Amino acid sequence: MGLFNRKQNKQEDILTNSININTVDPTTIARPFFFNFKKGRFNYADLVLYVIFEKLFNGLKNVTWKSAKINYTAYDVTNFIENNSEILIYHYFKNGFAVIMHDKNGYLRLPQRNELKIDSNGMVINKNAIVIYSDPYILERKTHLGICLPYLNDINDNMNNSNYVGNQQGIFGILSSAGIPMSPAAKDEMNEKLKKNYGMSEDKFNFILSNNEMNWTAIDIPVDKLKFDEKTTNDFKWISNLFGINPDFFLGGSTFSNQADATKNFYRTAIVPLAEVLLRLGRAVFIAINSDLEPSTIITYDLANIPEMASTLTAKCNERSVYLDYLLKLRAAGVNVDTEIRKLGTEIKTMLTDV
Repeated sequence: MGLFNRKQNKQEDILTNSININTVDPTTIARPFFFNFKKGRFNYADLVLYVIFEKLFNGLKNVTWKSAKINYTAYDVTNFIENNSEILIYHYFKNGFAVIMHDKNGYLRLPQRNELKIDSNGMVINKNAIVIYSDPYILERKTHLGICLPYLNDINDNMNNSNYVGNQQGIFGILSSAGIPMSPAAKDEMNEKLKKNYGMSEDKFNFILSNNEMNWTAIDIPVDKLKFDEKTTNDFKWISNLFGINPDFFLGGSTFSNQADATKNFYRTAIVPLAEVLLRLGRAVFIAINSDLEPSTIITYDLANIPEMASTLTAKCNERSVYLDYLLKLRAAGVNVDTEIRKLGTEIKTMLTDV
């Protein structure tokens, strides 16, 4: 048996020797929808989703998860969220909820395919599942990607129609001849030949040659008035707004005075809300698996590698200096604020150590 299993064992050794930084989730599908396309039609909507998701996922990579105190359970939770934030958020958009599974030993993992049990109200009821639901799912059991579907279909229709009209329409008009009777089958054959051989692209003929007496009445298509590009842009704007991203961040415009304002707006309206979703999920997981008496608020996050969002040490010190002056005035007035002063002292020491 060892001889026959040699190849299989070798493959298993290769797999067990690999080090996976994050998880390749079998339930995460690259394409969230299956569009039925006829021959010659293409899926342009994927690009729209990829552009938006890539922007969101790159932003999430700048969210650093940490524990305010030394706690190994908190470290496990923050490491899991940091390594799997993209998949969790993708599930949040695709399924309407994000789930982290845990066992009695505190081991954390993503749900396996078909593992989750959903009741008649649409709620996950697995005992070892920690779940957070999106707002559309809470209100109407809808998902972000489900809401996007009509706009994605519209983008595909407009882009494919624009492509067809601009490059593959064939000679568009009415070809007639009183002296050549044609059967329905002959008409169909001629239509196919016209579409195949005539058009406006360089590999097709843009005129008709014939020895027969024929009359050709051209039909002009006002491509500019169809506004395919404008409709596609409007659909893209609606989708961007759904995910909290100002479309001007992609398309340009006068909304922001400079790139720094655009970056700040992106993180405030798109990334921070998603980080708060993961924060609520992480703190709930910590409560479920932690046996200590530490509060879940020790799990937190920071935005890193974003100069436009960085608050300087000087600004932080000034804020705490003003707060300390306020506390000292209260103590001088007879108010007991010793606990608040001690907390402020501990916070300042931690802040200086992190620098």
